[in-house]
Amino acid sequence: AYMWLGVLMLVIAAVFWMYRSAIDHAKADDVKLEGTWGLLTHNRRVQFGALCIFVYVGAEVAIGSNLMAYLAEPSVMGLGLQAAGKLVAMYWLGALVGRLLGGFILRLAKPGRVLATFAAGAISLIVLSAVTTGALSGWALILVGFCNSLMFPTIFSLATEGLGERTPQGSGIMCTAIIGGAIVPFLFGTVADLSGDIRLALAVPLICYAIIASFGLWVARPATA
Repeated sequence: AYMWLGVLMLVIAAVFWMYRSAIDHAKADDVKLEGTWGLLTHNRRVQFGALCIFVYVGAEVAIGSNLMAYLAEPSVMGLGLQAAGKLVAMYWLGALVGRLLGGFILRLAKPGRVLATFAAGAISLIVLSAVTTGALSGWALILVGFCNSLMFPTIFSLATEGLGERTPQGSGIMCTAIIGGAIVPFLFGTVADLSGDIRLALAVPLICYAIIASFGLWVARPATA
């Protein structure tokens, strides 16, 4: 799998190299790092949005990378690692399906409310998974993948909304915030190891989704800055 990913990256790099003359270098040169720190320290929307990107990527990766072990738990499904691995694919498939439906869903309500609703759905599913056993517990956590589907693009667009000429700096901050994908899973594993119960570690992504739900409700208010 990693070999083919490497080949794909080389193909993408080759395409960009072939069409490099189409890049508007004048606009590219206008993008500066200057002011990025000030934007992060003074803009509440950017601050909150960056935090949400951090916890979202972290929660998604924490669940996805530990889902196989969770489904193998005797109190959940007790599956072998191979069978559990096949069900992990359903977690990511849910994210794909939700993303494809996203355009339609976001036409029905304000993005902030949609974000809060999907985050609340993830919280509900995590709680359901933690307090139940068997197939219900396993599938509840798998379905969190669907709730993840709209979060990244919605958080990103809401966090950079209204930045005008500072949008490149804001986007850079959001992209940097994905480091949460390395830190939150570590916290998840630490809690699981210290407690000896992977169910207790679900509190880590639950807190992450609570932060995201708060951001959605915050931006959905009539006036935010």
